[in-house]
Amino acid sequence: MLESKVMTMDDFGAEWKHDSNLEEIKRRIPNLKITLFTIPAYHNNELKLIDDKRYVDWIFNNRDWIEIASHGYHHNGWNAHYGSTPMDKNIIEGKGIVEGKRTYDQQYELMKKGLTELERFMPPGIRGYKSPGNHMNSDTVKVLENLSFQYYMFLDTIYLWDLNSARQFKRFIPVHKSEHSPHIQTPLEYEHWFDIDFNNTKFMFVSEQIHEITNGRI
Repeated sequence: MLESKVMTMDDFGAEWKHDSNLEEIKRRIPNLKITLFTIPAYHNNELKLIDDKRYVDWIFNNRDWIEIASHGYHHNGWNAHYGSTPMDKNIIEGKGIVEGKRTYDQQYELMKKGLTELERFMPPGIRGYKSPGNHMNSDTVKVLENLSFQYYMFLDTIYLWDLNSARQFKRFIPVHKSEHSPHIQTPLEYEHWFDIDFNNTKFMFVSEQIHEITNGRI
């Protein structure tokens, strides 16, 4: 019997050169499927992912083994993290603050913007999210609810919109741990994947895992 594995990776969209890492992983694990938490405008890049033909073409050409989920909008929160960095122009303008430091309205604006730009790449009916650096607060979850995300991921755990709760008490609940590699940029963080017995493994997108967990209701 095949062992099921859900593979995820962060920071797709950070720099085009890192896409070669994904291609190397796919070359060595031919039956790989992977969910990529994606940044539409990494560190305030002037060229958004959706305006970069290299990314758009690559995504559509590889949709048989990759799927896209949201990973913040700018992913530049390290500027404000821990409060030890002197304030700069980005922080003053609110661009360098992690999700856990942003207000509800700030998070809603950025998450909606990211969703608008990325949704055409996402699997139908499945909106997924992971906060940059896993920085979240209670407002983050409220925004996810109000933007109708079906799941979010924290560290290696998938939290699913609970279909069994009464409507006014909907919440996200932990349902599955993924085989998570934090970053696309660093081979040291995913090279352990090459030890997987891929011939005896069934790789699944997060969306496929959710479809299975909910018996097709999502």
